[in-house]
Amino acid sequence: MLTFKRIFSIAFTSVTLGSMIFATAANAKPSVRREVRQEIREEIRDDRQDRFRDRRDLREEVREEIRDNRKDRFRDRRDIRKETREEIRDKIEDLRD
Repeated sequence: MLTFKRIFSIAFTSVTLGSMIFATAANAKPSVRREVRQEIREEIRDDRQDRFRDRRDLREEVREEIRDNRKDRFRDRRDIRKETREEIRDKIEDLRD
């Protein structure tokens, strides 16, 4: 799922790269073209790193959610067993009386 921050980042990157490519295509000096190409490479690298970081963070969130769900299920089963034991104990006491 794309967050607002991610969508904005993609849009900003696209606009930035588009303007850089246009500047490169213009009759610029070789040094300017080289500089723009380097900036484009850096922008692409940064974007890849951001995507990698986002995926890693998302995986960690999913792991935490799974871990929490397991703990909750364990706790629920434990509570059910405890309640069942108490009910059985109460029934036995009622039968004794």
